[in-house]
Amino acid sequence: MKRRIRSLSAIGLTFFCLYAFYLFYQFYYIEKPVRKALRIIPTASIYTFEFTTDQVRLKIILPPKFISNFPELYSRLDEVIGERDLLIQFKGNPDTRLTMAWDRMMYGIQQGVTKKDFVKIYQTVDRISKQKNVEYRLSHEEDWVLIQLKHNKHFLYQVVLLDHERMEEDDMILHRLEILNIIN
Repeated sequence: MKRRIRSLSAIGLTFFCLYAFYLFYQFYYIEKPVRKALRIIPTASIYTFEFTTDQVRLKIILPPKFISNFPELYSRLDEVIGERDLLIQFKGNPDTRLTMAWDRMMYGIQQGVTKKDFVKIYQTVDRISKQKNVEYRLSHEEDWVLIQLKHNKHFLYQVVLLDHERMEEDDMILHRLEILNIIN
């Protein structure tokens, strides 16, 4: 009986130690570097942070202004995450005008992505932004485009993946970015 208790205690202690090391690794080698990378956008903060062996999921609250340093943020986060999938969700505060503008832009953007034509994406965003009286800013890299829409104090952020082969049929938005409402 004592032998079984010792064995179970040793197994329990081993699992406890392994879990403690896992939490230590997650905090010091994943979460802390991610928070450090996020400092390049001064008023941005992490809303939620989830980590598994094959992916890191972030929900980020962004400042209510245009972001000019997203490419740097994305490359820093990609460096920190390594081989894991990086899932980023922005928490914004879109109003109905921004949501309707985005809904109208999606088809033209999808056509631009399919044809790998950044000019088509730009023209679509420009045309619909003027129709809906919405300010916009585009940032792009080789494999994605950041579309930022602004109307009064409301913002909507979308990152569109330009690599058509990596997209699922109905998943045009990079890593299913969700725009969540901020409760003021």
